[in-house]
Amino acid sequence: MNDDTRGTPPAKGGSPNDPGAPAGEPTPADPFAGDSRRGDAASADAGGGASGVRPLRSWATALLSSLVSGAGQWAAGRRGRALSFFVPVASILAAGLLFALAQGRTELAVKSVQLPWLWTLFAVNMGLLAIRAYATIDAWRLGRTPASRTWIGPVGLAVALLITAFPHLWVASRNLTWIDTLQTVFNPPATTATTDPDVYAGPELSTTTVPAATTTTETLPIGVPTFTLPPTSLPDTEFLPLDGLTEGRYLSVLLAGGDAGPERGGLRTDTMIVATFDLESNRAYLFGLSRELVHIPLPAGFQKAFYDLEDTLWEIEFREWMWDQDKRCRKAGQWREDPPEFCPELPVQPEHCDCFPDRLNAIYTYTRNWTRTWPDVPDPGMEALRQTMQTLMGIPIDYYVLVDMAGFVALVDALGGVDIYVYESVHQGFSPAVEGGPIVRVDVDPGYQHLDGNQALAYVRSRDVVGDAGRVKRQRCMVRSVAAAADPVEIIWNFPTIAAAISENTTTNIPLEFVPELVRAAAALTLDDIVTVSLTGSGYTKDHDWRNIPKPDVADIRWRITSVLEGTSLGSSEGEDNECGDPDD
Repeated sequence: MNDDTRGTPPAKGGSPNDPGAPAGEPTPADPFAGDSRRGDAASADAGGGASGVRPLRSWATALLSSLVSGAGQWAAGRRGRALSFFVPVASILAAGLLFALAQGRTELAVKSVQLPWLWTLFAVNMGLLAIRAYATIDAWRLGRTPASRTWIGPVGLAVALLITAFPHLWVASRNLTWIDTLQTVFNPPATTATTDPDVYAGPELSTTTVPAATTTTETLPIGVPTFTLPPTSLPDTEFLPLDGLTEGRYLSVLLAGGDAGPERGGLRTDTMIVATFDLESNRAYLFGLSRELVHIPLPAGFQKAFYDLEDTLWEIEFREWMWDQDKRCRKAGQWREDPPEFCPELPVQPEHCDCFPDRLNAIYTYTRNWTRTWPDVPDPGMEALRQTMQTLMGIPIDYYVLVDMAGFVALVDALGGVDIYVYESVHQGFSPAVEGGPIVRVDVDPGYQHLDGNQALAYVRSRDVVGDAGRVKRQRCMVRSVAAAADPVEIIWNFPTIAAAISENTTTNIPLEFVPELVRAAAALTLDDIVTVSLTGSGYTKDHDWRNIPKPDVADIRWRITSVLEGTSLGSSEGEDNECGDPDD
């Protein structure tokens, strides 16, 4: 038998295709080599070569590299090419992980509200996507053979690219959404009305500036037709750093919830809570005020602004009083002109109070169009409420945040609902938060309950059980419960919905450049020991107006706030009643 016709056998430990390759590891075809290599690949694909092992198909190599950059090249035997893709991607991811670990949670939260860092994250993410996508395409090309050039190859590549791109596009979408939310909420256009025109809005304002620039004449929507505001009443639009606010210790933010909705005739701030942060002790305080207060003291220069409103309210009440008394006198067979022993004397209109004569929650409604008085603020109505509240409470209020009903519902729903301890039964219905929505109804009994957005809204709006004091108490409880429901995983997963709820339904004067410092300060707070104070009830009112609506006892309110902040008076977290009524707290 002539062995020469059989050819020379391969070297020991080699393969039929590559004498120098280790045994059991055939050299795959290289589509970038010459025709002879392509022929070898084709024959290997057809019969598996002398070793009987088939090289991976193109869709398989692409899929491997879509999962781990360079894995497809490694499986195709191109080790150096595999490392050229794997090392850069792994290095970037490792550097990012080490950077995050070195920064810690607080600094990461601070950087998450800084636009330069957010744009850097976006650029790095897009760079990684480009590298990984190219690695996937390259692996697909390495795995192509003449026998595998069917429709399966392109479809497999498309699927692999989708797998590659999905995590990067998911991160990028949330990245861009967060950037847009920050720019929308914290850089809103000045003096733009935040709600549709309502029946209380006054006429368009006109202004005349004195050449000496010492005073400004304003025509206000309600009040004396024209009067002069002293320069001290005009707000300072510059924002101080944290250490310059309230002597460097306290930072206060007015949290207001608006009741704007279908057929409600405009927005009123039914929820008003002042959150004060002690930057030295890292403690938070929540001061709740009732909306059912009248004769609210006004900032300097605005005492006469509501004379016309006061006269109008008196005329309305006087007509109702006359109608009621007229019925009584007629029933007694007497007329208004009869002796006073049968019919009471006509009431005399009291002197102007130099205050806001209507309910506290109506200040926003009457001032939201005061764009001439406050031309450089996001919302004149909230600016008026902020200045009035700090006059009433006797403490500086640095910023405000206004959220309307629709935003509250969307936020709670995006968080997956809120768990709360209900200390009293509530069975009541309310108008919907959005146009065309169903009637909002809540039916809850005492005990632990899980509420969705609409139920939570109805719960905090109800005051049938214990009146407005109970309503304020439930509002402060809801603030705590929503904060507790803010699970990081839930926030990330539902972030687009949460961001939309915030950007579409929130107004604030907090500047974007100040948000990082605010986040850093908030991270240092002891949020599980929030002191809550309800400034409602007879203890904080002194008498009533002619409509029997309570007036605030300004001295007592200011004394209580000062005492709590100085530690000489207790809040609910230090021994008084828990506003949530939770027996476990």
